[in-house]
Amino acid sequence: MLLNSPERFKKTATYLAVFVLIVAVFVLTAQLVSAQASLGIEVGVNTGLGTADLKTIIVRIVQVLLGFLGIAAVVVIIYGGYIWMTAAGNEEKVAQAKKILVNAIIGLTVILAAFAIVTYVVNKFGEATREGGAVQKRPVYSINPGALGAGVLQAVYPEPGARDVARNTLIMVSFREEINAATIIDLESNPQACQNVPEGTRCGFLRQTAGSPAVVVKNVNDDSVLNANQVVALTNDNRNFVFDPIQYLGEAGAEAGYSVNLTDFIAKADGAPAFLSGGYLWSFTVSSLLDLTPPKVESVIPSGDQAVAKNTTLQITFNEAVNVVGATGQAIIDDAGQLNSAGGSFDNITISYTDGQGNLRFVSGEFMIANQFRTVQFTTDVVCRDQ
Repeated sequence: MLLNSPERFKKTATYLAVFVLIVAVFVLTAQLVSAQASLGIEVGVNTGLGTADLKTIIVRIVQVLLGFLGIAAVVVIIYGGYIWMTAAGNEEKVAQAKKILVNAIIGLTVILAAFAIVTYVVNKFGEATREGGAVQKRPVYSINPGALGAGVLQAVYPEPGARDVARNTLIMVSFREEINAATIIDLESNPQACQNVPEGTRCGFLRQTAGSPAVVVKNVNDDSVLNANQVVALTNDNRNFVFDPIQYLGEAGAEAGYSVNLTDFIAKADGAPAFLSGGYLWSFTVSSLLDLTPPKVESVIPSGDQAVAKNTTLQITFNEAVNVVGATGQAIIDDAGQLNSAGGSFDNITISYTDGQGNLRFVSGEFMIANQFRTVQFTTDVVCRDQ
């Protein structure tokens, strides 16, 4: 009946998608209104009944219903294509196939639009109820996930959804565009951790804006948030930022869920907001252990004794993420081919060679991070081999 009536599929998909949207909004609104009140539902824990968060249940139901609709849409499209391919020049069948495909595409569009709207509503209500409602052990939703990938963010660490993260982890963010560091770091503060940073590194506690840190680091097990003066923030290029909690995350003997929210107070270098309303939120799970083993080099490119041009791009890949501030920077050399330390040259990693007279000379260029903070890439500004 569904395949023979494409109009009925379109109407059914539309009605069901709208119904799902209305139910999701209604139930989530009720959840928000009752977030501060005890309804006695907690007694169900003692009966052995499920205790999943209501928002999570709604999302699962919506995903299942829209998933069935999506499958039906694909089946209808395949059916329409089959009729067209087997029409053998029959204009009536070709017209029927076109009608089926058009209605199936309209229905699929409605389904995708409903899914997008439901996701947006769930994100916003999830954001609101996380602040004042019952304790949520692990964040389920992400705010503005599109910011990562093709958006303003290049990468974040720990990765979204990561587990067994060491308690002494750094939180790192790599932007595609230059950011106004003053919207993230309180540049007037001078924590002890900033006294030994390389020259040119911007360092300080997190900036406090409207009563909240610019970057919110939250333990979702107990809803505690690290204060601005409990996290040291650093950057050496206004694109890569490191956030170093003064105290280890979590606690010994137990896992802890954490979320990090890059708030919408963060601005680009030109003053434009870096994120949409709500900022960017991701979560990960911290283990009960510390990581006391330093990173090891896994591979280098190029390798071996082969001769390469001086403008070859070099790569050093480690077995784990490395401190982006300590691994990136500009190598500056003087007229004698030596590192210009007085000029703020990056010297944690050096690229050198021996010239024709047997003198050791260094190569100028830029060290950048890639591969989820595991690969350091060096691009020289030397355009050709010395003669």
